[in-house]
Amino acid sequence: MFDIGFAELLLIAVLGLLVLGPERLPTAVRTISLWLGRLRRSFTSIRQEIEREVGADEIRRQLHNESIMASLEDSKQSLRDGLESAADDIRSVERSLSRANAKQDAEDDTPEPALDEHSIAPEASGTDPETAHDASNNTPTKEKGSDPAP
Repeated sequence: MFDIGFAELLLIAVLGLLVLGPERLPTAVRTISLWLGRLRRSFTSIRQEIEREVGADEIRRQLHNESIMASLEDSKQSLRDGLESAADDIRSVERSLSRANAKQDAEDDTPEPALDEHSIAPEASGTDPETAHDASNNTPTKEKGSDPAP
């Protein structure tokens, strides 16, 4: 603490003997040692109190950090739950779309009923025979007895 070696202690003892004398030196040493002991104890108690305060602050800080970590973990879990819910919704929509596409493909693959040539023929009344179409090849036909094309 003060970095006092043996030579310095011997010098202090000789000076104390010369100044105080042999009768009062033992009581002076005892008094000085009591004061030094009290100083050491007070320094030790102050140091321990400071360490307790610093430790309490550290504990408070650690508890605060743990509460923050717990709230972050809760937020993380709620986000995961939300993502899983959204993923489930997306999967159900995909399944619905694939079923709808399969149903549409099945409807497209079924053959439509064949149309009869006579069912497509134009009605006799209300149509101009010059513009009537042949149902088999969709070419305009002329009325019978008219002049053939040159």
